[in-house]
Amino acid sequence: NYTHSLTGNSTEMVSHLLELYLTLLHPDITVVKVHSSTNIFRYDENISFAKGELLPCINAYRDAHAMGAPYPDETTKTTASSGMGGSDDDGGGCRKDFDPDWIKSFGVTLSFADGSPARTHAIQSALRGYRPVYFHVWQLKTFWHETKISDDDVEVHSFEDMCTVPAIDSSLATGHIRTLLTEIKSYKDDFLTSFYTSSDIESFWLRKSKKPVLAVLLVEINGITRLYRGSNMEVSMPTGSLCAERNAIGSALAHNPGLKRGDLKMVAVLAVPLPTPLCREIGGAAAAARISVGAPMTTSGGMVRSSSCTSF
Repeated sequence: NYTHSLTGNSTEMVSHLLELYLTLLHPDITVVKVHSSTNIFRYDENISFAKGELLPCINAYRDAHAMGAPYPDETTKTTASSGMGGSDDDGGGCRKDFDPDWIKSFGVTLSFADGSPARTHAIQSALRGYRPVYFHVWQLKTFWHETKISDDDVEVHSFEDMCTVPAIDSSLATGHIRTLLTEIKSYKDDFLTSFYTSSDIESFWLRKSKKPVLAVLLVEINGITRLYRGSNMEVSMPTGSLCAERNAIGSALAHNPGLKRGDLKMVAVLAVPLPTPLCREIGGAAAAARISVGAPMTTSGGMVRSSSCTSF
């Protein structure tokens, strides 16, 4: 619209209205406004805003919270009345050590509706370290037409629901992730070896979908890590379908009835396309040359690997 100012910021007035609304309903809440003079449609300027203005502001509150110090907006009067930074300051302004468990009592929530993708993406990326909760106001017509906000118009998502991690080279993986990757690759090789030689995988166990899916579940109990394999089952019965992840979890529970939900740490899932007839002929010859029989359980470096717990 040519009547709009190129340098205008329509959200600035909204922030003032939000401040009035919040302080009226919740007088104990402190509102801190961070305005941006950057172009909200440019990625580079939004990244500069998120890193140079927004994140330092949040980090300052985080640091004060973790060290029991007054928050940046607190005056001497509010500090005295709230008791923040009291006896620990000893009159000399000394702070506590940085509490590594600050994350348990300090949270960040990102609330947004429509807006510039460059702005929302830059803010979400900057806040990744805080694992924020997301409030998405996806339906605004209720407010426009009825001047009220409906709970049905707001979706709440956890960081885990919203987070997507870019693919990385498997050689760069470490810890449990590397362990899972190594095992799922080994599982794939064992699966294809069985498929190429002699099995009922295609004719019975996967006769409905013919789409193999493999899963490896990592369980950790008292510092001991155990891996459980599972594959999907798609037979032609009403209750004959079972996903690979459930199969792996069932195998773990069958092996240890005392298994707790908190013992389940990670799961890796891999779809394995069935080979073409030509690939089967070539792969079958190669598999016949590399078949070997191993011990059902091996122990190495505090990790126990269970290779025979797949249940159909």
